[in-house]
Amino acid sequence: MKRIVIVLLLLLFSALVGGYYLTKSLERSELQPKPLYPTEIYASKVKPLVQNWASDAELILAYGSEYCQQILCDLHPMPSPCICNDSASGDGKAPQWTFVFYSKQKRELMKVDAYIVQKDKKIKWHVVSKTYRTPLDYSNLSMSLSNPPENHAIRPRTYMLFRNQWKSSIGSLNITSTNSTEFKRLILAESKSPAVYRGVLILPDGKIGDLRSPSVIIRTQLNKTHDVLTAVYPGTVLKAYIPRLPYKLTSLENYSRSISTIIKRLTSSEFSELKLIPGQPYAYYELANGTIKIETLDCEFEVEGTEVKGACRTR
Repeated sequence: MKRIVIVLLLLLFSALVGGYYLTKSLERSELQPKPLYPTEIYASKVKPLVQNWASDAELILAYGSEYCQQILCDLHPMPSPCICNDSASGDGKAPQWTFVFYSKQKRELMKVDAYIVQKDKKIKWHVVSKTYRTPLDYSNLSMSLSNPPENHAIRPRTYMLFRNQWKSSIGSLNITSTNSTEFKRLILAESKSPAVYRGVLILPDGKIGDLRSPSVIIRTQLNKTHDVLTAVYPGTVLKAYIPRLPYKLTSLENYSRSISTIIKRLTSSEFSELKLIPGQPYAYYELANGTIKIETLDCEFEVEGTEVKGACRTR
């Protein structure tokens, strides 16, 4: 009888110990979320937000990064930094995903950032969404979400779904490739991760500061009451008619000399210590009325001819 009692006590003790370690294991797995496929994070975290926002929401861009991009933490400040724990490069999973959706009914873009953070002593997926009014119709860029193909040989580290194709990068455009000679305002917008600038989608650019970008915004005059806003992306062009902006038309040819001067100035030793463009997550080059204005996250400069004015701000 005593032997049976001892055996039962041992079994009960083993069950308690096993249950304890099982619970801790489950808690540990919950505290340490792993990189996910885009379809997984979309189904569990993003889909409810999008459905509550617009019934006609269409996906136009998905972007994931397997290495730590502090940009998302800069955009959405948290008590603790982003957590990057992706050790399997090239598997199509990532600890950071960004989705951009378009609603024709609302005439809006919704950008959703999902990434792993540590908050209140817990590590978990954090999701932030923001909507933007847009004059452009992005319906023809709508696509179905899928998972990127695995590629352990090349290990792309970044995944971008655009126009129904998964790529690790998108080719850049320059000012002259836009075929626009007369404009009121022309903007080259560069960003390390997807962004929305003045209601226009900005595609990720791997080379910040080369005055080339996969996203070009051009505003030209249509008539006395309206302008034409054109967004140029590799392989596609979107246009919208918007109220007139009181700027004089500018010839693109007039900027050819000043652009070359700016490039030389920005790459000279004079600006190397400031790190005006390289290394910054965002850079916008706006050309209008004889002035080229350069905006980054930390700096604002105005360039007229060979004269550069401005200053960098520290965070």
